[in-house]
Amino acid sequence: MFIFLVIFLVCTSFLFVKHIIQLNPLPLYPPNKRTWFYPPTYSVGTGELQSTARQQDGNVAQQPEATPMHQDRPLSSDCESATTQSCTVEPPSTSQQVCPSQLPVAIPMHKSTDSSAFPSAPQLPADEMNNIIHSLFSPTQIEKMHHYYKCRIAGCCAVSEAEMDRIKKAKKKDRFQHEWLFRKDTSCCSQSGIWWSVYVEEEGLYCLLCRKHQSKAAQNKSETFATTPSTRFKWGTLTDHVTSAKHRATVSNELLNRVSHFQKQLNEKESSRTLVLQEVFHAVYWLAKESIANRKILPLLDLMEMLGLEQLKYFSHRSRGSLREIFITLGETIYNHICEKLQDQASCAQYYGLLVDDVADISNLEQMVAFIQYFDSEEGSLECKFLFVANLLEKSDSANAKTMREVITQQLSAANIPLQNLRGLATDGASVMTGRVNGLGALLRRDVGSLVAVHCVCHRLALACTDTNATLKKIKDVEIEVTQLWKIFDNSPKKLAAYLKVQQEIKEVTLGKKANKKITKRLKKACQTRWLSFDNAIAAVCTDMPAVLQTLRELKADPACYGLLKKFIKAKKVGSMYILKEVLPILSELSKVFQRSTINFAHIEPSIQLCKDRLLKLAESKSPVQKFEKDLEEGGHLALTEIKCCSDDIKYLETLLNDYTTALINNITARFTNATPVLSAMQVFDLTTIPSRQTTDFLDHGQQHIEVLADHYFTTDEASHAQLQAEWSVLKYDLLTWKLPESVKNNSISPAEWVMQQICKQKYSYRGHFPLMTKVVESLLVIPVSNAWPERGASKLKLIKTRLRSVMKADMLNTLMHVSMNGPPTTSEAAKTLINQCVKLWLSRKERKKLPRAPSLSTSLQPATVQQPISVLETQGTQTEALDDMQEQEFLIAAEKFCLPAEPQLEFDTCDDSESESDSSDC
Repeated sequence: MFIFLVIFLVCTSFLFVKHIIQLNPLPLYPPNKRTWFYPPTYSVGTGELQSTARQQDGNVAQQPEATPMHQDRPLSSDCESATTQSCTVEPPSTSQQVCPSQLPVAIPMHKSTDSSAFPSAPQLPADEMNNIIHSLFSPTQIEKMHHYYKCRIAGCCAVSEAEMDRIKKAKKKDRFQHEWLFRKDTSCCSQSGIWWSVYVEEEGLYCLLCRKHQSKAAQNKSETFATTPSTRFKWGTLTDHVTSAKHRATVSNELLNRVSHFQKQLNEKESSRTLVLQEVFHAVYWLAKESIANRKILPLLDLMEMLGLEQLKYFSHRSRGSLREIFITLGETIYNHICEKLQDQASCAQYYGLLVDDVADISNLEQMVAFIQYFDSEEGSLECKFLFVANLLEKSDSANAKTMREVITQQLSAANIPLQNLRGLATDGASVMTGRVNGLGALLRRDVGSLVAVHCVCHRLALACTDTNATLKKIKDVEIEVTQLWKIFDNSPKKLAAYLKVQQEIKEVTLGKKANKKITKRLKKACQTRWLSFDNAIAAVCTDMPAVLQTLRELKADPACYGLLKKFIKAKKVGSMYILKEVLPILSELSKVFQRSTINFAHIEPSIQLCKDRLLKLAESKSPVQKFEKDLEEGGHLALTEIKCCSDDIKYLETLLNDYTTALINNITARFTNATPVLSAMQVFDLTTIPSRQTTDFLDHGQQHIEVLADHYFTTDEASHAQLQAEWSVLKYDLLTWKLPESVKNNSISPAEWVMQQICKQKYSYRGHFPLMTKVVESLLVIPVSNAWPERGASKLKLIKTRLRSVMKADMLNTLMHVSMNGPPTTSEAAKTLINQCVKLWLSRKERKKLPRAPSLSTSLQPATVQQPISVLETQGTQTEALDDMQEQEFLIAAEKFCLPAEPQLEFDTCDDSESESDSSDC
């Protein structure tokens, strides 16, 4: 009986305990806790992750709000609002038939689950975690994987039914609990921000960190949790792994790799900062040197980066204002380098001369182009550099001499170059420049009494040739007819094609088929405004005269071609071209001498005399007429042209040759005899004219020229007159000991010019003995006599400021002119030195920062509950480059979201907001 009573009590107790377990599930671990946390599930109504907390007595207790899992950055759009806070969701009632696998699993809430117990570390987003998982596991493993992010998004809170069946068949006491994956105190590494625990069905537990780093135990070299899964499914296994030396070493390696990677990038960016800027400045310098549009700089940088200059990715100053600053810095550096050599110095005053000309650009603006000539003591040579280009009508109604004077004085004052050191002025000879009363030279002479205004020798030579053509109508007719011939072929592609075809056929007969590659040539344009064009045009016609005549015969149906054919088959006309072919190269050679960069007046007189002698010799030898007769003979160049020549034609050509050379000599003499006495006195320094000491003329040699120089530079100072004469009396003894170099013997430089350059090179030595003479010599040496450089500057200005860059501003135009005209070659050492100086100057201007990138509207924008304006950093020296990328439409959408005014009120850096025109990048 007692036995039956015991059995009854045991059964009753068992049923009672079973009933209690159904109402309140017993805790798995630890048994002494009274608060339970249910895994998160998705609410059908809201789609948000929710969880349930229950106390032991069955009442629902609202848990304190937990810290969001991703307070730094959202995981994805699906789980953006998911948190671990508890909510009031009732558990299933006991009356419902619920599958055990569907029951919520109890997870004890510990004090360690509070986020304040962990160091603050940003957790990796879901996309980065997915990348790590896909790189460590196979697709088959990923399908059977359980991880924090994957299960959280999918709403998974248990293993699959197949895995449940496999576990039951294994009949193991210890089983994997799905809620372990959501425990932040063990499954999440607070230092690296990685949820490391991963369970793969049919395999076991893995650690993402250990598998990523292929960690091994220090003692037994075990690879558990790395390449080999852990099958010991106990809570203590996870806690032991977290505290193990292998896992801690793995976390340290992960943090070290992160820090070293980011630090490596930062160090590389900082160390390559100067190098990157040098590469960018070099690219900008090349664009400006080649007169390429400034807008091409960004594509050029992208190309350079693609070709291997990967460090250019660190160049972040790509805004329009910053790139414009780089261009301006290049021009300013070159400009300042020139001005520093000409600024007033206490020890030595640097004298200089100006070369000016005006030109109308593509925008129909009257621009003054100015060059400056000075003696560079460091280089030991005479230099001519571009100084400025300025709009004459910007502040005036007329581009008269007064306006030009004001522009020159303003520009010199801005450059801190003393006007009193101006010693020479070269112009093109226009009345506004050379007027005796109100010309530019006359106005400047009122400020600087020792100024010497010079009419450009190149223009004088061109006027002398023009005067000769005007007096000899026969030469003028040849010039007109050659110009008409060029227009016929230039304005008609059909006639030009016929001319080139005739050239090819004729030269195939005379030279053979192998010469086909070099035979076709076009005629040259003859223009009076281009100094050497007439010479090239005559040479081209005479060289291809048979082809010209044959083409005119084929095109004689055209009245213009027939008229020229009737003239060109006459011996007098062709013989006149032969005369011009021999005479014009002599004049062209003289013009090239005058167009040298730093020609001095001491070199002009010998060059002119050489030209006259060659013209006289040509007239005496009658070589042009003789060559014409030889070409008309059988086998000659003109044998097949049917040109008939008689003795009267020969006499006509000989007379024309004599008249033409005589007229040229007379006109050149007339144009160059009215030189100022100061320039003529420069011949006193010619070593070849100094007589020997034994002669009686030695003592009086040069006294008259020195008196002219003293009257000009020391007008009222009698003591300076006497001192200059005394210094010359001693200096000419020293000059007798000098030996002329090979450059003087080869006529590349005149003896007087070489002597003055030597005195200027050694002026610091000569200053003690000849203080006045060194000043006079330097003043004479810097006087420009040719205006070729302003003409080159006008051509360069038209190449830079084209129709597509017509709104270019003055500062950018000056910058591009300085780089193009004064900058050294791109690949030279001087260019590298210049670029290094530009980088230092650009970095010293101001501290450059970047604001955070403007938020993209593709991400969800949360409307602001309180109307607050967007704050933009406006401190000086900060560039808001990122905000340039925000389009107007995007700003309006953002303004509507944030309740901002409709008009964008953003203040950008002054340099970034300086341009608004269509071609502002070139402005």
